Amino acid sequence: MWAPYELALLSGAQNTLTRRGYFAVLGAKSPTGGTEYLDEIVPSGIGGLIYRRPLRKEVRRLEELAQEGIPSIAVFPRNKGDLYPYIIDMDNVKAGELAAEVLIRAGSVRPMYVVNDPTYALHPDIDRVAGFTRVVQKELGFTPIKCELPQVETDIDKLEFLTKFIKEHRPDGVMGAEAGSSYLAGIAAEKNNIDIPREMSLIGFDCYFFPSERGHRMSAVATSWWRAGQAAAEGILDIVNNNTKWTEPMKLDPVFVPGDTTPPEIAEGSSFYWVF
Repeated sequence: MWAPYELALLSGAQNTLTRRGYFAVLGAKSPTGGTEYLDEIVPSGIGGLIYRRPLRKEVRRLEELAQEGIPSIAVFPRNKGDLYPYIIDMDNVKAGELAAEVLIRAGSVRPMYVVNDPTYALHPDIDRVAGFTRVVQKELGFTPIKCELPQVETDIDKLEFLTKFIKEHRPDGVMGAEAGSSYLAGIAAEKNNIDIPREMSLIGFDCYFFPSERGHRMSAVATSWWRAGQAAAEGILDIVNNNTKWTEPMKLDPVFVPGDTTPPEIAEGSSFYWVF
């Protein structure tokens, strides 16, 4: 539970289960990605599992449990194939498209995206970059500036690389493909004396509670984690009670959550409170 929207996910699931007459059992994930915590909760008599971003060993164990009659749904998985098709995720291609549209609306003519080294980038990041690139090519007629962060030991090393990259390329709009890269981009802009959002707009993902440079709240593209929890609870009950078979994942629409890192005029009509 490292961010407030994790609590929104839990609330959405628990509220839905309670209204349907079920009792929600809360279990913790192993910090190492092992299955020991999972194996401890299984004998309690649970009927199904809603699992937030399972790791590799957890995926294998959840697949085994499904064969034993305990189904699972993965919420915001790391990989597209994790428990496929029993997945609830944001439509990440559409999210990348929305990020590009927001930056272009903010006046960006030199947009850039920041993504981790392809060897380590997760599927949401790759899909967001694809959507972002598609809109920039369509609307501006060229490919956006690409900044691939090297796989280095610390975020300090990444920040040093990103600071030099921004100084060299001088983008006027930046999308961080995940929360960490957008946060680092804000600090890198500050180090280059770039005024956000007057000289450079900045947008990330699921980072609307994060402070950016100078403590400003980050603008973000996100989806409702409360709705994800609700959908997961409804889905697992349908599977348990009706033996429903999914044929494809459920994709949730993204929305723009305005913060301080994009011009205030493009926030018109946007509401922060949909998150809950």
